[in-house]
Amino acid sequence: MNQFDETSFTKNAVLRIGGLHSSVTSDNLRDNFIPFGPITKIAVPIDEKAQQEGQPLKNRGFAFIEFQDPDDADHAMKNMNDADFFGGILRVSIAQPNSQKKGQWDIVNETPSNESEMRDD
Repeated sequence: MNQFDETSFTKNAVLRIGGLHSSVTSDNLRDNFIPFGPITKIAVPIDEKAQQEGQPLKNRGFAFIEFQDPDDADHAMKNMNDADFFGGILRVSIAQPNSQKKGQWDIVNETPSNESEMRDD
C-alpha cells in the first residue's frame, strides 16, 4: 500500500491527474511529467471491480504524481491541464488530502509500470 503523507499535500507537491484513458500507465505519466522536474511518486489506482470480473487491467481514470519541488508541480499543472493525452483531456490540479484518512491517500493497487505487464483476457 502506498501513501502520500500530509507534508506532501501541505507543500502542494502532489498533483491529481484526472481524465486518464483507461490504458494509461505510471510509465506513460512519468515520461510526460518528468520534464517538469524530479518525481518522487506516481500512483495510478486500478479498477478492481473490472479486474475481479476478468476484464483487462485498467486504471480508474485518475492518478497522483508527487514532485520533489512544489514549483515543479505548479509548472506541470499549468502546462498539462487540458492537454490531450492518449485520447483524453487531462484535468490537472493540486491534490487535496483525504480528511477521512488524516491527510493520507492510500493506494491499494496500482497499474503495472509498463504495458507488457498488463493482462489481456
